[in-house]
Amino acid sequence: MLKTLLPLFLLLAHIAAQDQDTSVVLGLSRLLIVDKVKLAWPGAVQYCANMNMTLFSPNTAARNEKISQFFTEIGYVDKPSIGNDFIYWTSGKFDQTRRKFIWHSIGEEFSYTNWLAGMPDNWRGDEFCVEMGFREVGKWNDTRCKHFRHFICEHLIETL
Repeated sequence: MLKTLLPLFLLLAHIAAQDQDTSVVLGLSRLLIVDKVKLAWPGAVQYCANMNMTLFSPNTAARNEKISQFFTEIGYVDKPSIGNDFIYWTSGKFDQTRRKFIWHSIGEEFSYTNWLAGMPDNWRGDEFCVEMGFREVGKWNDTRCKHFRHFICEHLIETL
Protein backbone atom coordinates (compact mmCIF):
# COMPACT_ATOMS: atom_id res chain seq x y z
CA MET A 1 0.00 0.00 0.00
CA LEU A 2 2.79 2.39 0.88
CA LYS A 3 4.26 1.72 -2.54
CA THR A 4 1.06 2.94 -4.20
CA LEU A 5 0.84 6.03 -1.99
CA LEU A 6 4.40 7.21 -2.66
CA PRO A 7 3.61 8.71 -6.09
CA LEU A 8 0.66 10.55 -4.52
CA PHE A 9 2.86 12.03 -1.78
CA LEU A 10 5.47 13.08 -4.32
CA LEU A 11 2.80 14.73 -6.43
CA LEU A 12 1.39 16.53 -3.41
CA ALA A 13 4.86 17.72 -2.43
CA HIS A 14 5.40 19.05 -5.95
CA ILE A 15 2.01 20.81 -5.97
CA ALA A 16 2.69 22.37 -2.57
CA ALA A 17 6.06 23.66 -3.73
CA GLN A 18 4.46 25.18 -6.82
CA ASP A 19 1.66 26.80 -4.83
CA GLN A 20 4.25 28.53 -2.68
CA ASP A 21 3.34 27.46 0.81
CA THR A 22 4.59 29.93 3.38
CA SER A 23 8.21 29.51 4.38
CA VAL A 24 9.67 31.14 7.49
CA VAL A 25 12.98 30.94 9.35
CA LEU A 26 12.80 30.20 13.06
CA GLY A 27 16.23 30.20 14.66
CA LEU A 28 18.27 27.55 12.84
CA SER A 29 15.21 25.96 11.23
CA ARG A 30 13.32 26.71 8.07
CA LEU A 31 9.60 26.01 8.42
CA LEU A 32 7.25 25.26 5.57
CA ILE A 33 3.66 25.96 6.58
CA VAL A 34 1.63 23.59 4.43
CA ASP A 35 -1.80 25.17 4.20
CA LYS A 36 -2.77 24.01 0.71
CA VAL A 37 -3.09 20.34 1.72
CA LYS A 38 -4.67 18.57 4.68
CA LEU A 39 -3.50 15.10 5.63
CA ALA A 40 -3.89 12.65 8.48
CA TRP A 41 -0.90 12.71 10.87
CA PRO A 42 0.93 9.72 9.27
CA GLY A 43 0.49 11.30 5.83
CA ALA A 44 1.87 14.61 7.10
CA VAL A 45 4.93 12.82 8.51
CA GLN A 46 5.51 11.16 5.12
CA TYR A 47 4.87 14.38 3.17
CA CYS A 48 7.56 16.18 5.17
CA ALA A 49 9.93 13.21 4.88
CA ASN A 50 9.54 13.28 1.10
CA MET A 51 11.01 16.79 1.19
CA ASN A 52 13.81 15.78 3.61
CA MET A 53 11.98 17.58 6.41
CA THR A 54 10.19 16.57 9.62
CA LEU A 55 6.98 17.70 11.27
CA PHE A 56 7.50 20.80 13.41
CA SER A 57 8.28 20.33 17.10
CA PRO A 58 7.32 23.33 19.26
CA ASN A 59 9.44 21.78 22.00
CA THR A 60 10.42 24.98 23.80
CA ALA A 61 8.48 28.00 24.99
CA ALA A 62 10.49 30.20 22.62
CA ARG A 63 9.72 28.06 19.54
CA ASN A 64 6.03 27.81 20.43
CA GLU A 65 5.79 31.56 21.06
CA LYS A 66 7.61 32.45 17.81
CA ILE A 67 5.31 30.33 15.65
CA SER A 68 2.26 31.64 17.53
CA GLN A 69 3.39 35.23 16.94
CA PHE A 70 3.97 34.47 13.27
CA PHE A 71 0.48 32.99 12.88
CA THR A 72 -1.07 35.99 14.62
CA GLU A 73 0.89 38.51 12.51
CA ILE A 74 -0.14 36.96 9.21
CA GLY A 75 -3.74 36.41 10.25
CA TYR A 76 -3.63 32.63 10.75
CA VAL A 77 -5.80 32.76 13.81
CA ASP A 78 -8.56 30.46 14.91
CA LYS A 79 -11.94 31.49 13.55
CA PRO A 80 -14.60 29.11 14.91
CA SER A 81 -16.92 29.63 11.93
CA ILE A 82 -14.23 28.34 9.54
CA GLY A 83 -13.65 24.99 11.22
CA ASN A 84 -10.20 23.40 11.37
CA ASP A 85 -8.44 25.56 8.76
CA PHE A 86 -6.14 27.03 11.41
CA ILE A 87 -5.21 23.80 13.19
CA TYR A 88 -1.80 22.31 12.39
CA TRP A 89 -0.20 18.97 13.17
CA THR A 90 2.95 18.98 15.27
CA SER A 91 5.36 16.06 15.56
CA GLY A 92 3.95 15.36 19.03
CA LYS A 93 2.62 11.85 19.52
CA PHE A 94 1.81 9.61 22.45
CA ASP A 95 4.36 6.82 22.64
CA GLN A 96 2.50 3.79 23.99
CA THR A 97 5.70 2.00 24.94
CA ARG A 98 6.99 4.87 27.07
CA ARG A 99 3.45 5.91 28.10
CA LYS A 100 4.42 9.55 27.44
CA PHE A 101 4.12 12.14 24.72
CA ILE A 102 7.25 12.49 22.59
CA TRP A 103 8.36 14.65 19.70
CA HIS A 104 8.33 12.03 16.96
CA SER A 105 10.76 13.98 14.77
CA ILE A 106 13.49 14.16 17.43
CA GLY A 107 12.54 11.26 19.73
CA GLU A 108 12.50 13.39 22.88
CA GLU A 109 9.88 13.28 25.64
CA PHE A 110 7.99 16.51 26.25
CA SER A 111 9.86 18.74 28.69
CA TYR A 112 7.82 21.82 27.77
CA THR A 113 4.06 21.82 27.13
CA ASN A 114 1.44 24.35 26.09
CA TRP A 115 -1.73 22.30 26.38
CA LEU A 116 -5.16 23.88 26.14
CA ALA A 117 -6.83 23.80 29.57
CA GLY A 118 -7.95 20.26 30.42
CA MET A 119 -5.75 18.64 27.76
CA PRO A 120 -4.52 16.07 27.02
CA ASP A 121 -7.71 14.16 27.75
CA ASN A 122 -7.50 11.14 25.38
CA TRP A 123 -11.21 11.70 24.87
CA ARG A 124 -12.20 8.50 23.06
CA GLY A 125 -9.24 6.48 24.20
CA ASP A 126 -7.51 7.00 20.86
CA GLU A 127 -6.21 10.58 20.84
CA PHE A 128 -2.51 10.03 20.32
CA CYS A 129 -1.45 12.93 18.04
CA VAL A 130 -0.85 16.56 18.96
CA GLU A 131 -2.28 19.47 17.01
CA MET A 132 -1.79 23.17 17.68
CA GLY A 133 -4.24 26.01 17.14
CA PHE A 134 -7.36 24.19 18.35
CA ARG A 135 -9.53 26.93 19.90
CA GLU A 136 -6.51 29.14 20.58
CA VAL A 137 -3.37 30.12 18.67
CA GLY A 138 -0.36 28.17 19.91
CA LYS A 139 -2.28 25.92 22.29
CA TRP A 140 -2.05 22.15 21.94
CA ASN A 141 -4.70 19.48 21.88
CA ASP A 142 -4.54 15.70 21.68
CA THR A 143 -6.69 14.29 18.92
CA ARG A 144 -7.17 11.30 16.65
CA CYS A 145 -4.32 10.84 14.19
CA LYS A 146 -6.75 10.07 11.36
CA HIS A 147 -8.13 13.64 11.26
CA PHE A 148 -7.07 15.75 8.31
CA ARG A 149 -5.12 18.88 9.25
CA HIS A 150 -2.69 21.34 7.75
CA PHE A 151 0.85 20.90 9.05
CA ILE A 152 4.27 22.48 9.37
CA CYS A 153 7.44 20.85 8.06
CA GLU A 154 10.89 21.88 9.24
CA HIS A 155 14.56 21.28 8.56
CA LEU A 156 17.78 22.65 9.94
CA ILE A 157 19.42 25.41 7.95
CA GLU A 158 23.00 24.65 7.08
CA THR A 159 25.37 27.19 8.54
CA LEU A 160 28.87 27.95 7.32
